[in-house]
Amino acid sequence: MSRFLKAFIALAMVLYAPLLKAWEGNVIKPEPFEKDIIVLDPNDPLPSGATELKDVEIDGKKFKTGYSYLDMMQTLKKKASEQNANIIKITEKVLGEKNECCKVSAILYRAEDIHKYEKEFNWSKDRKLTWADFGGRIYRTQGAEEAVAVTYCGFGFETNTVTVSNKVQILVRNSFRKDISWVMPDERTPEVLEHEQGHFDLCEIYTRKLRERFNGLNVTVYNLNTTLADTYKKIGDEYKARQDQYEKETHNGQDRMQQKKWERVIAKELDQTADWMM
Repeated sequence: MSRFLKAFIALAMVLYAPLLKAWEGNVIKPEPFEKDIIVLDPNDPLPSGATELKDVEIDGKKFKTGYSYLDMMQTLKKKASEQNANIIKITEKVLGEKNECCKVSAILYRAEDIHKYEKEFNWSKDRKLTWADFGGRIYRTQGAEEAVAVTYCGFGFETNTVTVSNKVQILVRNSFRKDISWVMPDERTPEVLEHEQGHFDLCEIYTRKLRERFNGLNVTVYNLNTTLADTYKKIGDEYKARQDQYEKETHNGQDRMQQKKWERVIAKELDQTADWMM
């Protein structure tokens, strides 16, 4: 069973463009090294067992006006990569009056296995779900009283600041939430895990559809908010309906014939949308 996270629609600033690669359109994607670096917020515990490498501080006032938190993260990830670090632990962040990021302090760490420190991660063809990813507290919501496992996943986007002379850049990403996805202890079977993987794979398919749709839009400073929000809602509605259909037709994965049929359909659609994979 899945629970679709209402993804964020943040019109943030992406001013540090050299760290991003475009699809020759509106949509951008991070450098490859970024997927191997996780960021821990100030309220997250220190990564016990990881090797501390270096303290870093970035003062946004030294960059362009409106330097955002997203810019900070891209800069920090570049610095982490240069230090062979794979964990960034934010210790302090100071925001300006307009929510631009003025200063961030962090500690860089290196760990052999970063998976045990992460709260969420993006879809990857090289990483399938395991039961270790379901670390949330068991919580049955209304309508899910018989659920044996719940996958929380969703997608969202961020943009740069757009002006009459500044082209829009959009970053679309999805996420699986390890901290709130859960499974009943006695239901950790391969069949249930296959069903939950299907939910995450469907999330990836519609994440790619959103990237493709955004990339072809004629977006300007005048229509930015409404155009992107409307497109996001349309894809989001299609995605939710598809997840509901998957759940209904497979009877939450209990109908093995339908489950295998859906797995073939999902694999085909992942292949068809591969050009829009992050």
